[in-house]
Amino acid sequence: MVLRAGGLLRRAGAVSILVAGVFLFTVGMLPVQAAARHPKQAITAPTCEHQPNLNDPTNSTNKVLESYWFSIEHTGQTTTVCTLFGNVSSGDIVTAHFTLAPTAPGNADAEITLVSNTASSTSSQQNLFDCSSFSPGTDPDSANDPCLATASQVLTVHVPDCAFQVDLVYGEPLTTMTIGQYRTERRWVDGQVGNRSAGCTPPTPTPTPTATPLPTPTGSVSPATSSPSLTPTPVGGVQGITTPGTGSGGLTLPITGVVLILVGITAIVRSARRRPTPPTP
Repeated sequence: MVLRAGGLLRRAGAVSILVAGVFLFTVGMLPVQAAARHPKQAITAPTCEHQPNLNDPTNSTNKVLESYWFSIEHTGQTTTVCTLFGNVSSGDIVTAHFTLAPTAPGNADAEITLVSNTASSTSSQQNLFDCSSFSPGTDPDSANDPCLATASQVLTVHVPDCAFQVDLVYGEPLTTMTIGQYRTERRWVDGQVGNRSAGCTPPTPTPTPTATPLPTPTGSVSPATSSPSLTPTPVGGVQGITTPGTGSGGLTLPITGVVLILVGITAIVRSARRRPTPPTP
């Protein structure tokens, strides 16, 4: 009987260790499977010819840009295009790639800005939503520039989820503007107005509740009351990025595997102890 019990314990221990190996193998394969399901998408520049507004708008003989193109991320998929017109939707992420003309005079002071605005469905009034600007030298108006400044000739902005306008322009962005103002000021390069049927409504802040003070006992300290914080919609600059929580769900499989290994080892050890002692001759 003791021998039978010991055999059962050994088998149980072996099965437990085998199952633990399957668990740990599964944990190791999860990142590989995720990478296979979501391969990194390569971005290739399109071939763009006869692009307008490469020259300084105030001087048609001064070529500022050698070329420009855009990558547009829409619902997780990225496409590359030569113009924003007809290619941008609400909620997209737009990146402008451009090259300065190498020998043009005055390019050391050139400033290129990619800007997105919230638009209205009832008027031509627009408000700055996000922007990023490039300047090869020091921006003399950096104190008043709401954009993310970069020395890279790659600019990225987020497009609002409602009515919008997105433009690649020369110079500083406008905090408020009307449709066509950049073109009127002779500094527009490329852009698009979209989704005018869904005008942007500024978020209404939630009013801070007024706390009714409780009677404070003599000689005690009144508890502090806190008001809920409001997170306004960002206007200009870099959009906020939420860091995903790590949680503890990812530890379930590794912990289960370790526990099964310990159970298996314990069962095998106990089965060895149950072996009967041979009789002394």
